[in-house]
Amino acid sequence: MKKLGTVILTSVSSITFAFDYPKLSNPTQQKFLELYIKDRNDLVKEDLFAPSSTKQEWPCPISQKEQNRLANLLLSKPLAIEDKSNTRKDADNIPSKETIIINKNVQIIPMKAECVNGKIMGEVELRTEYDSLLEQYTKNTSNNVRFISKIHNTTLSTGMIKDDKLVGTAKSFSKFITYLKIETSPNDGNKQFSDPIITLEVKYKDNIGNMASFTEETGFYIAGGETQNLRSTFTLVIDKNHTQKITYKNNHISSIEPFKNGLPHGDQLGYLVGMDDKINLIQAEMPSSHPKLVTINSTNYIETHLCMHEGVEVDQFPCVAKN
Repeated sequence: MKKLGTVILTSVSSITFAFDYPKLSNPTQQKFLELYIKDRNDLVKEDLFAPSSTKQEWPCPISQKEQNRLANLLLSKPLAIEDKSNTRKDADNIPSKETIIINKNVQIIPMKAECVNGKIMGEVELRTEYDSLLEQYTKNTSNNVRFISKIHNTTLSTGMIKDDKLVGTAKSFSKFITYLKIETSPNDGNKQFSDPIITLEVKYKDNIGNMASFTEETGFYIAGGETQNLRSTFTLVIDKNHTQKITYKNNHISSIEPFKNGLPHGDQLGYLVGMDDKINLIQAEMPSSHPKLVTINSTNYIETHLCMHEGVEVDQFPCVAKN
């Protein structure tokens, strides 16, 4: 299936921009948005991610496995596993794109923790850090392009833990320092990495499993130029097996993606704004996505469809996915 898009390298500036927030009717989404609006001034403080001047120790002996478990209680996605290479292939019939991720130097530092009867209880503040090497490249084409990213991740997470479970809502501030290199030929192997690109992000996770992330981005287009955007993503729990992820760019919806047991499952909807006049072209170039014009909150979009059955793309429209 063809997918419409523009390659963008995203980053965040320390400058605070005024964004148009999405109009939300779901109370859980609105709760997370209000938390972000309250916390965003803290996110851009220059000393927020500065390391502590004193060495921090756990208040009682904690195994590495337990440290990982505690961190994952507060984080919206599992902490990176050290020295693990994760290869993902994006394919239609023949693998053409591949992503390699290698994470190293994982640290979990307790900034605030209390030990009760040998277990961590109460309010917990953790600083987690790790380095990632991300390689994305296209194979078997006349124009091979390799994107290489070196990323240092620092995350400050806070939350209340009681009886080995999260109570209330956990919050995480993350800073990503990224160095990029784009290789378009074998001679680019010695090409230097870019200057650092700083990305800042706030994430929330409640004890039910609902999550949200807010990223203030500067998009750099290959053709030149840039734009500032707020990307808001909400993951809502439907039941014990199903979730739904909804993403917005500023105040415009970008996608609605249902999941089953962590895998895309059902009709994955994408939304393109400001492209009404391109509907005929998109219908001709992407017939399998069944694009059509729709209106949401008085705004016109082109809606596209992708049918997934537990992580596998299927050629089906309307999409029928068994629960």
